[in-house]
Amino acid sequence: LIDSLTTLQRETVEEKVPWFLDNMPPQYVNQVPLADRLQHLSTLCAIQDIDNMPEIVSEHNEGKSVSIISDGKSPGQLEKQLSKFHWRQLSGLKVFKSLDGRVSINMFEFNETTSQNQNEEDMNSIPTELLQYSKDI
Repeated sequence: LIDSLTTLQRETVEEKVPWFLDNMPPQYVNQVPLADRLQHLSTLCAIQDIDNMPEIVSEHNEGKSVSIISDGKSPGQLEKQLSKFHWRQLSGLKVFKSLDGRVSINMFEFNETTSQNQNEEDMNSIPTELLQYSKDI
């Protein structure tokens, strides 16, 4: 069982790492810290079929940073992701799509770590212009 799983993981890594290196845009490599890139790559390696993957959300830095990895084919995806955080103070956003359009990696930065219940009164913290722009991505 261990040998079978090890072989499967090795084959997956041998397939996904070259794809990742060939398809993530230079801006991604230049703007995203190595630790985050390794986590994103590790996540993609855990997925057998990236063409049919679910949306994967991971939090970092005590909830101040959130990465969402999803398929890159769904229009309006960024808008849907932003709406999940309407109650938080967004301080930064990085949006990346693989060059072949198969994967989207969006990284959100927040000023605080408050929970949704603690900050319900701030329902409009994401600027309207950003929400409108995100509909087209």
